[in-house]
Amino acid sequence: MRIGIGITTNGRPHLLEALLVSIRKHTFMENVTTYVADDTHRKQGVAKMKNECLRALKDKDYIFLLDDDVEIIKDGWVEFFVGKRFNHLLFLNDHLHTKIGSMHDYIFYRNCGGVFMAMSKDVVKAVGAFNEKFTPYGFEHAEYSKRIEMAGLITHAYTMRDGTDQYIFAHDYSTPNHKSSITDEEKKTHVSNNWLRFFNEPITEIYLPL
Repeated sequence: MRIGIGITTNGRPHLLEALLVSIRKHTFMENVTTYVADDTHRKQGVAKMKNECLRALKDKDYIFLLDDDVEIIKDGWVEFFVGKRFNHLLFLNDHLHTKIGSMHDYIFYRNCGGVFMAMSKDVVKAVGAFNEKFTPYGFEHAEYSKRIEMAGLITHAYTMRDGTDQYIFAHDYSTPNHKSSITDEEKKTHVSNNWLRFFNEPITEIYLPL
C-alpha cells in the first residue's frame, strides 16, 4: 500500500516543523511519501498548493492533505483511516461545523473545513484537481467534497470518521488566538468572494484535470 502525505504551508515554519516531527514520531508504515507545497514566497493560494500535492502524490493508494497547523498525536493514524475502505474523509469540529447525522463509525456535517483531508486514489481519478477559481483562500475544499459526492464516491460530502480527534490535532479548531497564515481582513475578503462563487455558481464540471 502506497501512502502520500501532502502538506500546504505559508510562512509558518515553526508549525510546519512541528507537523513534520509529529509525522515522523507517529507513522510506521512503509511506502510513505511526504510532499510539502510551500506558498510562502509564491502566494498562489490554497487550491494551487493542494493541486501541487495531488500531482506529486496521484499514484499513491491513499492521499492525506494537511494544513501546516495540524499535528499527528497518536500512533496508528494511517491505519485508522485505511483500516476501513473509504474514498473521502475530513477532520471536522462540532463547535464549528453542524452535525446532521451519523451511521456506524461515520459522522455527517452540513458544512466543513479543510485542515485535514483523506482520500483514496479513486477520488483523484474521478474528480481530478481542486478548482482554482477559489484561489487564494476559502471554499476550495467544500467544492472539492461536493464534486466527490456528485461523482457517486461518497453519500455525504462532509464526512468524518468518529474518533478522528484521537489521532489528529488542529490548532485552527482548538488553540485560542491561533493566527492564520493570512490577515483577518484578507481572510474576510477572500471568504466573502468565494462564498458567493460557491453558493451562486452551479458545479458544472465534476472532473478538472491536474
